[in-house]
Amino acid sequence: MSKDLIHDHAAAKPSINFDATAPRNSSSPNAHGYVVQFYEDDAPFLDDLSRFIGSALEAGDAAIIIATKPHRHGLAQRLNARGLDIALAVKNDRYISLDAAETMSKFMVKGWPDVARFVDVAGNVITRAKVAVKGEHPRVVAFGEMVALLLAEGKPEQAIKLEQLWNDLVHTHKFYLHCHCAYPLSSFQREEDGERLRQICGEHSSVIPTESYTSLLSEEERLRSIALLQHKAQITDAEVAQRKKVEKSLIRSEANLADFLENAVEGVQQVGPDQRILWANKALMNLLGYTAEEYLGRPLASFHVYKHVFDEFWARLMRRETVWDFPAELRCKDGSVKQVRLHSNGLWERGEFLHTRCFIRDVTEQKKMQEALRLSEERLRLTQKAAKIGSWELDLDTEEYIWSDEVFAMFGLTPTAIKPTHKDFLSMMYFSTDRENVEKALHKAMSKNKEYETQFRILRPDGQTRWIAARGKPFFNQGRNVVLGVFIDMAEKAMSADILSAADSNTPIKSKRRAN
Repeated sequence: MSKDLIHDHAAAKPSINFDATAPRNSSSPNAHGYVVQFYEDDAPFLDDLSRFIGSALEAGDAAIIIATKPHRHGLAQRLNARGLDIALAVKNDRYISLDAAETMSKFMVKGWPDVARFVDVAGNVITRAKVAVKGEHPRVVAFGEMVALLLAEGKPEQAIKLEQLWNDLVHTHKFYLHCHCAYPLSSFQREEDGERLRQICGEHSSVIPTESYTSLLSEEERLRSIALLQHKAQITDAEVAQRKKVEKSLIRSEANLADFLENAVEGVQQVGPDQRILWANKALMNLLGYTAEEYLGRPLASFHVYKHVFDEFWARLMRRETVWDFPAELRCKDGSVKQVRLHSNGLWERGEFLHTRCFIRDVTEQKKMQEALRLSEERLRLTQKAAKIGSWELDLDTEEYIWSDEVFAMFGLTPTAIKPTHKDFLSMMYFSTDRENVEKALHKAMSKNKEYETQFRILRPDGQTRWIAARGKPFFNQGRNVVLGVFIDMAEKAMSADILSAADSNTPIKSKRRAN
């Protein structure tokens, strides 16, 4: 035992066997070893490492430490507490302590370890330690965690390459060289890290598990621990398989949803809290005629024809309302305007507005048709008014009429929201024979699906008697039996006296003259 470094050496704690090689008087002076250790907590790891390095120094060997500053400091404290004079060992080159990041920077080229530079840097350090050891068969132990730094930086391939360079270097030296590296187990938390863990273990002659296993003292405890770990591994494999199944299903669902929104026949878009457009689907791009570069990232208000309409829309969203069927006009690239309906609400998280969820329906053609229909109806109304013609619809199931304003005026009534019934209509006829004729004509038209045609007289509330001609045709409309037709005010037609005489005698009308 090297007594020049020892001040007050206490009895060493039981530990795992880091060095499985032969003792100092071994007949294998060229023995090599490359060990990897995994650890969960720094303190017990440094305790074990101090026993490994301390034992080598006490035996007169040299030690190389290439580690992070906290680990170098923690190791030195433990070695000093062990009774070793680390300052003297450093002076004699029997304890070489280097910073891992700084040392690694000397042989890394474009993010990868360069073979020639590594051999030069690491070889010089090992040679220094070898020269410092007295005796016929020098022994050097080394600890490094440069590979752990690379892994922590997200460079697993570079870490594996450096492991291989260390392994090659160990076997090129013709003396006892035992190297030791370590990784925190937290570096292998993901499922895909399992393959990297196997690769790293494959580059070493020995593997030391974490302290939760190595701290077990008896073989029975270790076997029991292995059985429990195997059970956990089996459960984990099942959970991983289930998680993969769920993830696959989730990915498929998300892809289907994304495809549905992107290829929806209606426009869909998202707008951020700054009122700028985040995303829009193909339908909206095609509707407005813009490319993604021309539309995305721009303020939504710049595409609205009327700013006050946009301001109202946005204010309602900011009040967390769900806006439904909101009318707006959007400006197209070619200068035309699209009439749209907006259906939108906001996505909020913890009180913060993230973006809108907005559907845009084009109603331009519908609006044009509605306007054309309105104009057509207005023309019809004016035509009916000028010609003293009114339109009507009779629902045969409910026996209710829908009359145009001209019909109400013709009958001397005020338009009302209450639908007149067929009974009300018949009660206005001046003669009972007229009522009978109307009923017969209606029955004949329905039974034979022919046009309905008749004439009758009504007594208006103002006392006037009017001749009315009725024309109609039965239809089956949306599950309802209806008759559509017109009433013609014959009072505006010239009628001869013999027609009035014929009317008074209830004979068929052959000619016409004005009735009072």
